[in-house]
Amino acid sequence: MIKLSDYVKEVIDKNIDKVVMVKYGNFYRCSYNDALIMSYLFNYKITNRNTVGFPINTLNNVLDKLKDNKISCVVVYEINNVISYVIIDNKYMEVLDKAIKYDNVKEAVKVISELSYEILNRDIRKLHKIMLFLRNL
Repeated sequence: MIKLSDYVKEVIDKNIDKVVMVKYGNFYRCSYNDALIMSYLFNYKITNRNTVGFPINTLNNVLDKLKDNKISCVVVYEINNVISYVIIDNKYMEVLDKAIKYDNVKEAVKVISELSYEILNRDIRKLHKIMLFLRNL
C-alpha cells in the first residue's frame, strides 16, 4: 500500500507546471514553488518547511483566483482521488517568476527592517544615557 506522502510526490512530479494542493484534515497544503505562488497571490505565510496552508472552506476562492491568474492546479483529496484544473495558456511559470522576485524583495525588506530596528534601538540607548547624564548635572 502506498503512503499519501509518496503518492503526493508522484503527483507533484507529474504536474510541475501546476499548483498542487493536498488535503490534510481541515486544511490544504502546498509546498516549495507552489507555496511561493500561493504566498504571492494570497499573502499566505510560508512555514519553515516551505509550505503554506489554507482552510478547506476557502478552496473555491483559491480555485477562482488561480483561474483568474490563468494558473492550472491539481487538488489531491486522498490517494487516487485527484481533480485537475487545466487552464489553456497556463501562466504558472510566469507567476512563479514574479513570486520568486516578490519573495526575495520581501526577505530583503525583512532583513533591512531588522537592521534598522537594531540601529535605532542602539541609538535610543545612547540617547537615553545622554539624557540621564544631562539630568544629573
